[in-house]
Amino acid sequence: MKLLFIFKSFGNGGVASVMIEKLNYLAERENFEIHILSEFPNNNITIKRFTPKIHIHVLSLDHIVLKPRLPIIGYFQLLKDVQIEYQKFIDKLKPDIITGFNYGYNREIIPFLKTKAIKVLELHGAYVSRRLLKKTKRPIDYLRKKTSVLHNKYDYAITLTQEDTQDRKYLKIPTKHIYNSIFLPAEISLFENRSNIILAVGTLTHNKNFIDLIKAANKIKEKLKNWQIFICGEGVEKEFLQNAINEYALQDIVILKGHVFDMQALYNNAKLLISTSLSEGFGRTMTEALSYKIPVIAYDCKCGPKEIIADKVNGFVIPFSYEVLAEKISELIDDEKKLQSFSKHSYDDLNKFDNERIMQEWVTFYKEINNEKKD
Repeated sequence: MKLLFIFKSFGNGGVASVMIEKLNYLAERENFEIHILSEFPNNNITIKRFTPKIHIHVLSLDHIVLKPRLPIIGYFQLLKDVQIEYQKFIDKLKPDIITGFNYGYNREIIPFLKTKAIKVLELHGAYVSRRLLKKTKRPIDYLRKKTSVLHNKYDYAITLTQEDTQDRKYLKIPTKHIYNSIFLPAEISLFENRSNIILAVGTLTHNKNFIDLIKAANKIKEKLKNWQIFICGEGVEKEFLQNAINEYALQDIVILKGHVFDMQALYNNAKLLISTSLSEGFGRTMTEALSYKIPVIAYDCKCGPKEIIADKVNGFVIPFSYEVLAEKISELIDDEKKLQSFSKHSYDDLNKFDNERIMQEWVTFYKEINNEKKD
């Protein structure tokens, strides 16, 4: 079976890591013929993480995208030119299944490609309305096809959580959720031997909302004198967050760690993980933390926390409030027995994210839809 996965380009974020693990499994363990097509050049370090069995293709659309064009009408001519390039590739490869991810030019092109291939849409972000995101429409948005129209042109849709499936009521095509998977660590340190470290992990962007963690730390800074908060990641808000840390005089408590290459060592020395995200596609850092027996406090965002954390058992799912966050952090660092109890219960419902279990869900899905096509 020939599977084609289409991306704008492959970076080094969380989605890339998830896809590398999944596609390597399918190519190595199940012998699917895996092809990746990107619109633009990929991150070389990321690409090297793929097994040699996977075929990497790049359309290199720069010569089309950089061509001078008229406003608005030029955009639709651009899409037409890009679609021609896509169609040439599809006609030559003849895949059995095409998977798109709702970003890049392919978002508006895959639904209209002429092919016998089954079209699958993977949705890696929570469905959040423009109203909640406070996004205003641009003039061109009124001319582009609606998201609901584009998505329903696919044959199947996959979401990462039950909640996201329920939120996408506009989907009229067969839809199911398949969680992101995790590997259970080979070595886990004793919780009582760990340092007083609180972790937050993710790209330093507005959506990750790390400013709330800094505000919460400022509110309870006296209690945190024997603790440190490590914010791990890089991003556009780095200077903004560092300025807030400096303003609150939290330099000895809150530390921006940048990109951490050995997260295993850090997880094995931490006692608590905080997620202040405004939205999540899934929230893989939460499952990773629990796999290292680290309790988690997370904002009740869409989507993931409610399906990952057992509230008041191995963590807390709380409203969007840095004051409440400060209270919950205080509660756990003041009560070592409760913190250890949360740690002991971290595996209570983790089996549903087991890598082998999730990978077999994908294998079954691909085989079933391909058989349906033949029938």
